[in-house]
Amino acid sequence: MATLTPASQSSQSVDLSAALGLANALWASGASLDSRAVQSGDVFVALQGASGHGLSFLSQAVANGAVAVLLDADDQVASDQQASLELPAFFVTGLKSKLALIARTVYGAVDQELALVGVTGTDGKTSITHFIAQLLGLSQASCAVLGTVGNGFIGQLKSSTHTTGDVFQIYRQLAAFHREGARAVAMEVSSHALHQDRVAGLSF
Repeated sequence: MATLTPASQSSQSVDLSAALGLANALWASGASLDSRAVQSGDVFVALQGASGHGLSFLSQAVANGAVAVLLDADDQVASDQQASLELPAFFVTGLKSKLALIARTVYGAVDQELALVGVTGTDGKTSITHFIAQLLGLSQASCAVLGTVGNGFIGQLKSSTHTTGDVFQIYRQLAAFHREGARAVAMEVSSHALHQDRVAGLSF
């Protein structure tokens, strides 16, 4: 186990140790499963995937400013590489089942501050979320959207890579919308996202 030094903390960092049952402090200002999306101060969560291990991308996470790496306690690949890792490593039992907890701890219960509407189904998710945002806009309730054609406020969308992002991307984006004045968010929720628990912990 490792303990981050005070220099690794920022004014916006939170200590994840209590939530994850860690013996030592782990301060982070964000979290990411994608090394390309890591921002300075984030903790990088490296899991075994269907086609590879997150540790294969650790160097990129380090270059982007990750302060630590979270690994599953039962991950033999991670255990074997522990001595050569470039970041302080924290092993968590049942890590995959705690992703929503990590997101909620780092980014806050943003869904409690927003009216969150999820739209699922085979067809029509994009149209319906945009209709919802436009209708709420008419009632002076600023509403952002998350989905296939982009994320943001109507007329100011930024391109998205997935219909429904991973759990950390969703929480990070919701927190940003809240800071930007959103009172509601209409989001597309794909069946794939439901199967992978990407919206776990959110109150719709």
